[in-house]
Amino acid sequence: LDTFISQKTQICIRLNVLFKKMHKIKRILPALAAGLALGLASVPASHADQPTPAQLKLLQLDLRDAVKPTWGFQGQLQGAGTPNLLGIGAFLPLAYGRNSITFLDVLANYNLGDRPNDSSIAAADIFSGTISTSTRLGYRWLNSKRSWLYGVNAGYDSRPLTITAPSTTSGNNTGFFQQVAVGAEAINRSFKLNATTLIPVGTTRQALTEAYEATTLGSVNLDATYAIAHGLDATLGYYYQWGDWAEASGSGVKGRLAYAINNGLTAGVNISYDSAFQTRVSGDLLYRFNTPKSTFLSVGNNDLIAALSKTLPNRDVRILGRVSTTKVACNDSTLGASRPLAGWDTTGWTLIGGSFFPNTPIPFILFRAGGEFQCLPQAT
Repeated sequence: LDTFISQKTQICIRLNVLFKKMHKIKRILPALAAGLALGLASVPASHADQPTPAQLKLLQLDLRDAVKPTWGFQGQLQGAGTPNLLGIGAFLPLAYGRNSITFLDVLANYNLGDRPNDSSIAAADIFSGTISTSTRLGYRWLNSKRSWLYGVNAGYDSRPLTITAPSTTSGNNTGFFQQVAVGAEAINRSFKLNATTLIPVGTTRQALTEAYEATTLGSVNLDATYAIAHGLDATLGYYYQWGDWAEASGSGVKGRLAYAINNGLTAGVNISYDSAFQTRVSGDLLYRFNTPKSTFLSVGNNDLIAALSKTLPNRDVRILGRVSTTKVACNDSTLGASRPLAGWDTTGWTLIGGSFFPNTPIPFILFRAGGEFQCLPQAT
């Protein structure tokens, strides 16, 4: 019994000593925590976590000071369904947020004539003298680190055109074509991604003369741009287009190389291929006044602040033309009859003046022993 009581007494004594030590530790815990916090605060952040001076300036920049209205001129050479043109354009910020802008992007272009015997619409050559327009309402925003730019936009484009045609052909030689557009974009230091859908509206298929007709080409465009160096961009794109007849529809590919010569001036070379137009090469020039300076705003190859006020791509109303006939009505001066050319046996006939499709002087004369036949293409 004495041994048992002695063991219990020793346990109690040891527990009492332990409690006293824990009480002392409890009193010094706040001091230890404060010292640890002070020590951690004094440890320098890693170099990767520290923003560079350019990034600090980028984060602190007020978009009202950097993104201003811009205006200027643009010109392009004819391409796949697009004309030679000269025009003016403007980018107008409408509202600002901390990291965003709402804007209006407008263009007006004077359309010039095609190169002789080189139709931009794959049919008759186009005359100069018409004015096309393009309008986009958009919203662009930066992420919290201002390392990505995103945007959405929508708008309306119009394009009248006048084609060449012989004076003996009836018809007003003109057409008016329209489309609506929706688009989205994403840009970071090295890449630009753009998706645009162009949807024809109004009368999409129009007879320009008795010989020719044209259709507006709708399209879905997917473009990926890589910034090779500051100011030098290479673009690879895919598009699917459609129109009012089978040969207007199909896939195409395109490429572009653009160089920003200075803050406001950019030159580009474009190449495209599809089954309707085959290979087409064109060039363009864009100049804008009042563009933001890029000396301290650049982060990587792309300047995201400058990109906030860049004009949008894929603005042309693209047109495909063709001979508007699958039959030719011929008047037989001997029989006094008129019927499709496909119904005639033309073996041994002689064509007087001109040739058959597509660029024939019309009406044309077919001669066969026994009579003359005056033939004129009729729209179907």
